[in-house]
Amino acid sequence: LKEWVEEWQQLGGYLDPEITQSRFLEKGRAGVVKVTLFLIDFDICSLNVEALAEFARRKIQAAGLPELFALGIAFPKVYLRSSVVALGKVWSDKGGSSIPMLTGYASRGPGIALGNGEPEYCWPGDTRFLGVRYW
Repeated sequence: LKEWVEEWQQLGGYLDPEITQSRFLEKGRAGVVKVTLFLIDFDICSLNVEALAEFARRKIQAAGLPELFALGIAFPKVYLRSSVVALGKVWSDKGGSSIPMLTGYASRGPGIALGNGEPEYCWPGDTRFLGVRYW
């Protein structure tokens, strides 16, 4: 995580301090991994559960924090059109469920912040959901 954060911050990106390795990274994949990323756009208010169902229909997985960093670093202005949500790992605490999302801050530029991870949360129609296929 440290290397991604450093590269992200060199690009001028903001990272919510609540996003930590213990909350959003899973063990398992190490080294270079070949992936294909998908941005799913519903154009209408969409629930987290609807996005997950669409991923299953397309036989892809919900992306997590590593894929969100990869997208933001490779395409640092992707957030300008709309926020990108990564539903791959949900962090729950007494305040509810949270997921990482790539979004824009007028004063800071791109940022990886926390979004609502509740299954029935409805995102605005311009929100995009990040999916991944591992090869």
